[in-house]
Amino acid sequence: MVVIKDQERKRRPRRDAIANHARILDYAEQALAVEGADLSMHRIAEALGLGIGTLYRHFPTYDDLLLGVYERFWQRIDDYGDDYLKIEDPLERVIAFIDVTVRFSVEFPAARGIGVRVRRVFPDRVEHENRWTPVVVAAVIEAQQAGTIRPDVQPTDIAVLAGMLADLVAVGEPQASFLVPRMRALALDALRPVGEERPPLPAEPISLHDLTDITHRQRGRR
Repeated sequence: MVVIKDQERKRRPRRDAIANHARILDYAEQALAVEGADLSMHRIAEALGLGIGTLYRHFPTYDDLLLGVYERFWQRIDDYGDDYLKIEDPLERVIAFIDVTVRFSVEFPAARGIGVRVRRVFPDRVEHENRWTPVVVAAVIEAQQAGTIRPDVQPTDIAVLAGMLADLVAVGEPQASFLVPRMRALALDALRPVGEERPPLPAEPISLHDLTDITHRQRGRR
């Protein structure tokens, strides 16, 4: 019996190992948000005061580290989704999906770039993200049956609209703070049945000066 307990103790991760694993992911997530998907493993180890061997024991490759961060992103999406499922009105559920997509882009701007790389390197590890596809499809169909979304809208249209709004976050401030709400209102108007009254658009339209500024910034990033 003592031998069995000793074996179980050896297999069980030590508390400091669990803490280090979380610290590594915390740091990587914050650094990636600022610098994009290009970090040095040596720099991470140095910043956290860890030996490089310790870092590699947790994450054998840089892509394994990105996968760990990516899986954290999806855990947050699942957490958001749990609240999403509690919404009874199907139109509000569709709107919530759009808003969650934008919110996630604001909070984790590096997620999309990391996701592209992780899906390429670990195609078999990211299938769980399809969990929310049937949920959104069902919400669109229910809203159409209730007459609150125009009948020719497809669920893929909702995904594209959400992605477009999320991309607007990247234009930077101060423009994003008024551009995103205004474009969101236009996008929601496009979903309404023809003939339904449209509420006034929020925020002021973007100025030509701001549009030129955004265009020059986007070109500079290429």
